[in-house]
Amino acid sequence: GNSSWLVSTVEFMTLDVFNLLELISISISLVSFILYIIWLVKEGNLADAMSGDLNGFLDYCEDLTGQARLYTRLSAMNCLLIFIRPLKFVRQSVRFAQLYQ
Repeated sequence: GNSSWLVSTVEFMTLDVFNLLELISISISLVSFILYIIWLVKEGNLADAMSGDLNGFLDYCEDLTGQARLYTRLSAMNCLLIFIRPLKFVRQSVRFAQLYQ
């Protein structure tokens, strides 16, 4: 039933660290996509924010920069993970297989 599917999934992810890295990378990609869409929507409200008072505009800018900073950090972490993921295929090479022993 459902428990055997869950056990199989957990075993698949934990027996090979590269499978777990792929899951983390895909999750970060989805979260980054959502953050980017949210940022686009907020950035689209720039004209409304500029028409208000200065404190409101500064809060708006601070919110946008915080959102952009989080997106940038997640994207950088994801790039590192994406760079590591091809090592899954390199480890089957005879020369690199010795490193995994």
